Amino acid sequence: MRNGLYLGLDIGAAGVKAVVVKKSGKELAIEAADELHTLEEGILNEKELHSSVVQWLRAKKCDKLYTVIGLPQYLSQTMLKDFPPIKSSVKLNALVAAEISQVAGLSEETLAHDYCQLNEGGGRANGFLIGLCREQTIRDRLTAYEIAELRADAIALGGMAVANAYLALKPGEAVAEKPVLLLDLGRENAVAVIMSGKMPLYVSSLMFSGERFEQAVKSENQPGDGKRRVSLSAKSVEEINLMDEIGTSPVILAANLLESEIQGVVESWRAQEDFPVGKEPIAKVFVCGGVAKVKGLCEWLTEHLETPVEIFGPTVDGVMRPELAQAYGLALQSAEDVNAPIRLSLIPSDIRWRNLRQANWPYLAAALALLVAVFALMNICWYMRTSSFITTYTAQHDALESCGNLIGRITSAENALYEREAKIVPLVEAGCQPVRMKKALAEIARASGEGDWFVYLADEASYLQARNDNRQDNKNARSGNSDMFGGSGGNDVAGVPEFPVRLLPRETDVTTKFITASYAPLKPSEPYAPASEFAKKLNDGKIFKGVDIMQGKDSIGREDIFTPWDRWIKGVRGSFKRFSFALPFADVDVRKELLPEPSAKGKGKGKKK
Repeated sequence: MRNGLYLGLDIGAAGVKAVVVKKSGKELAIEAADELHTLEEGILNEKELHSSVVQWLRAKKCDKLYTVIGLPQYLSQTMLKDFPPIKSSVKLNALVAAEISQVAGLSEETLAHDYCQLNEGGGRANGFLIGLCREQTIRDRLTAYEIAELRADAIALGGMAVANAYLALKPGEAVAEKPVLLLDLGRENAVAVIMSGKMPLYVSSLMFSGERFEQAVKSENQPGDGKRRVSLSAKSVEEINLMDEIGTSPVILAANLLESEIQGVVESWRAQEDFPVGKEPIAKVFVCGGVAKVKGLCEWLTEHLETPVEIFGPTVDGVMRPELAQAYGLALQSAEDVNAPIRLSLIPSDIRWRNLRQANWPYLAAALALLVAVFALMNICWYMRTSSFITTYTAQHDALESCGNLIGRITSAENALYEREAKIVPLVEAGCQPVRMKKALAEIARASGEGDWFVYLADEASYLQARNDNRQDNKNARSGNSDMFGGSGGNDVAGVPEFPVRLLPRETDVTTKFITASYAPLKPSEPYAPASEFAKKLNDGKIFKGVDIMQGKDSIGREDIFTPWDRWIKGVRGSFKRFSFALPFADVDVRKELLPEPSAKGKGKGKKK
């Protein structure tokens, strides 16, 4: 649990800066800030450095806080890309992956990356900032932190931490669209960031470092103009005053190197900037880091860069601390402050997922405890309600026994109704058959075209029975299975049952369609046109619905319908094409699905009488 405290950790070889911020609602304030001077303690390697940092944080009770550690900018790279508006995170991830693959090229190195969207500044409407670094570098650092038991919830870029500190400390300056230059001048390395509004347009590492001034202080007299350099009297960097130095001073030479690198950074940015902001002059320079405390640095840079220069950094106990700017920006990212919109973490996805699971473990434990409590409460409630349920169910059981006595009478009534249905259904079906035949003939006559010949009309059951008989006759003829008088030899009189199967209402054959066969004048260009016109006329009527030509597999086996007519039709003038139609009724007289099922205690379905 984060408990409102967040830690930003800037680990350097010469010193470690830590800033703790406290979040209360939307308010954010510095809770504590301190610096560990590792050079003074004689720390020799990285392992000793990490151990010292852990002990230092434990002494200050900050080792359990949510922590973001800075990554030196020279180990990473940033890209600013303009993507089209995309709402799908999957497509956006694919675009970012494509950009990173172009940077990686043919290298076999895997790059850890992260990105965030920044919509304000630099004239860009949909800018995305991408940070990337060699994944192995990140994993090596995380392994070293884990061995030393140093907590690292996120790995952030040092340059972006400086930008976050600037956005939080100088909100009025971040509103303007003109470019400004941020310089983080540390003892080991330096970073330059060009901002426009809230958008970091360019990030670069500088070769200059604070060690240049330390080396200048320690330099010996050199023959030259015979004048003693004022800087030689200084014992430390804190005693240097650039405005008191002369042109041949080693301190001035170091400052000139800084100015030259600043000019090179600006020129490099202008060369690759495609938006109009690249032609704007640098409006202001903001300096932070330990070197920012060198006396006269702002005045000297203002004079040589011809641009206002200002020191910035967090205020701790009423004193501005520019050397804590990067650690402050890391703490802002840790707290997810709205004034620090640049949130890039280069932790690999698998480690990030593991950290997320570990961070959510308290929630899982609380959920399990709640689940156990709810389960126990449910068991108690179930036990208390069981006794009342037993009483209720006993009364219902008695009522069901009373109802059971009436079931026999209801079953007898259902059986009587079923017997009546069994007698009425065959009568209805048989009585309606002539009427259906008469209506079908009238409807066929109405839909017939000029020259049509209709030679056959029957219900579907008769048609199929005749087809099956034809097939059986053909089979017997092929197999030679016949008696001495030419009849079928497969009928066994002794095998015929004495009593036929009793048909139940649902088993009664119901006529749902008629089958008709016809001849129509042949039109070579449109052979099926008469059949389509005939089917359309019948479908437009009220008697039939879904009239269509029968497929070949359904009409095979009834060649006996057309054979005698084929011989006769040859004598008629003209050519004819024969068709078979299925005429489904739009409505039937008996709907078997509405008939009742026989009772289990009655006369079962399909029983023989």
